[in-house]
Amino acid sequence: MKKGAIFDLDGTLVSSPGLHAKAWQELFLRYGIDLTEDELKEQAGYKNVTFIGKVLERRGIKGLDSATISSEKDEMVVNILKEKPAEVISGVKELLQLLKVNGIKIGLATNATRRTGLVLSQGIIQFFDFKVFAEDVGHGKPDPEIFLKAAAGLGFGSGECVVFEDAENGVEAAKNGKFFCIARDNKLGQNLIKADLIIEDYKPEELIKLFID
Repeated sequence: MKKGAIFDLDGTLVSSPGLHAKAWQELFLRYGIDLTEDELKEQAGYKNVTFIGKVLERRGIKGLDSATISSEKDEMVVNILKEKPAEVISGVKELLQLLKVNGIKIGLATNATRRTGLVLSQGIIQFFDFKVFAEDVGHGKPDPEIFLKAAAGLGFGSGECVVFEDAENGVEAAKNGKFFCIARDNKLGQNLIKADLIIEDYKPEELIKLFID
């Protein structure tokens, strides 16, 4: 039986449809860069600075500071969320409560920065025993560092934890770290085939069986 549950955040626990794509598109247009549809899809699951670096490198653009652009993006996202908070996905609170009742440790491992992550997770932040944000790791997904750090923070190895994800990069990171991975399919075209289990909806009474006899 597994002892820890580690969750990605946006798209896995909360839903903010189109939020990041809209913010990225508006932000890059300020710099005269029109993102492609493939890039808007690609941004899911990457740290801000990693995605920014990829966009600038493809266009041969130098002299722009990725950290500054990332900060601008965070500001934009936070302002949007103040107007319209992210929705907690159906079944999430029930699952988190069931895990807590059964003594399962819960970790958060998100490529979001601490600033945006705390705003996105309003209403469920109290469930997490350990949290890892983008600035807490040197390498973002698909590198497994973020999940390994979350597992260590909970006091477990990767074989003792289940990772919940919704993005291709996140699933790859989990499998690179030797975790059992459950992918939530948001029907956004992410390739989740490497996950151990793919779900569309949370069924807490079924999922809890991975953690208890």
